[in-house]
Amino acid sequence: NTDGVAAPLGHGRCLDGQGAKFRVFRTAGLRNAEACLGYLLEASRIPGVLGAQLQIGGTCELVVDLALDFASARLTEPPEGAWADPAVVSPGGEAEGKAFVSGVDEDPSWNCWRMNH
Repeated sequence: NTDGVAAPLGHGRCLDGQGAKFRVFRTAGLRNAEACLGYLLEASRIPGVLGAQLQIGGTCELVVDLALDFASARLTEPPEGAWADPAVVSPGGEAEGKAFVSGVDEDPSWNCWRMNH
């Protein structure tokens, strides 16, 4: 049973089944994989939190479904710096990621984890 487990998908930004990038909620101070995964496991109790991604030198980003509203999600504030400004970043365009993290865009400066629900 892999429910409630964050599965590493490899190096790259998280993508959906059509290769689209997801909208993300950016943390301000979670800068390593251990902190990012810990926060992902806590945040994953909110429906619509699909995974997380972390760029080398960057901060943890929660990968979220388009339907998840930042204000009403009631996520626990991340430790070490709360939320980045802006907290919500969308890749833009019609083809924003939906439903399920299924792959990565093969960028070695990023790591992606998918929540198995």
